[in-house]
Amino acid sequence: MGKYGAWQVGAGMATLGDLSIPITRDKPGVYARGEYGAFSSERRVAISGVCLFDARWSVEFSTGGVRSIALPLDRSRVQDRIRERGFEVSRVIFPLTLTDYHTKLLHFVANTVEKLQPEKLLFHIPIDEYYVYIQELETLIGGVIPDAQEILAGFAGKVTDCFRAEMQRVKFERFELIRPMQCGAADTEQSYAMPYQQPEVFGTNKEAIYAIEDLVEMKIALLTEQCQGYTVPVKFCVLDIPHPYVTFSKKNVMRGDMATVSL
Repeated sequence: MGKYGAWQVGAGMATLGDLSIPITRDKPGVYARGEYGAFSSERRVAISGVCLFDARWSVEFSTGGVRSIALPLDRSRVQDRIRERGFEVSRVIFPLTLTDYHTKLLHFVANTVEKLQPEKLLFHIPIDEYYVYIQELETLIGGVIPDAQEILAGFAGKVTDCFRAEMQRVKFERFELIRPMQCGAADTEQSYAMPYQQPEVFGTNKEAIYAIEDLVEMKIALLTEQCQGYTVPVKFCVLDIPHPYVTFSKKNVMRGDMATVSL
C-alpha cells in the first residue's frame, strides 16, 4: 500500500475515503492504470492536461530553510511563514528540466489516445495559471522575481515539445492546446475545471467528453459529479509510488538543472 496524493494505492485498488476503484499494474510504463465511469461510443472528445513546475519549485528563506511551492498547500504554508512569522525569502528556485512525472504522464496520454482514437483531444498546458502563481508569490514577498516569466515560458515550451513529440510518436494529430484562462475562467481553479464543467466553450458537450488524467486529478471529475450532477468518465494512471511530482528533497533543489533567482 502506498500513498498517492490523497489516495491510497495497493492490492489492485485505489481508495479515497469510501470510494475504491480497481487498478491494474502496468510495467513497463506507468505503475498502474484504471478507469472511472461508463465509457460509450458517444464519448468522442478527450480532455487532458499536465502540470508544470514540480516539487523542486521552491523558495529559500534568509534562515537557509528551503520549502517547495508546487502545491496549493505548500504555497499556503509558505504564506503563513511570511505573513505570520515574518520569514523573508532570499531566493526562488525554478526547475529547468522535465521529470518522470512529465514524461510518464505524456507517454500515458499518447498511448491512451492511440488506443481510443478520439475525434479530438483538448489538452491543457497551464502556463497562464502558473503566471498567476508567480504574480501571487511576487505580491506575497513584495517584489518582482527577475526573469520568472521567461523561465516559466521556457519550461512550458519544453513540456509542449514533449507533448508534441508523443503525439507524433503515436501519429495522432487531432489535438488542440486549450487556454481556459483566455476563455473566461475567473481564476485558476475554475480554469482547471472548465473543460469538465463548461465543455461547450471548447466546441463540445458534457455527453461527449471523457478525461485522461493522473489519478490525483480525478478530484476534478469527482467535484464535477458532486456539483454539476453528471459523471465525466476518466482513464487514469498511477505514475509511480511515491508520486514523482511531489518528491522533494533539498539535495534535488540544489542540483545544477535549476535556475536560482536571488531577490
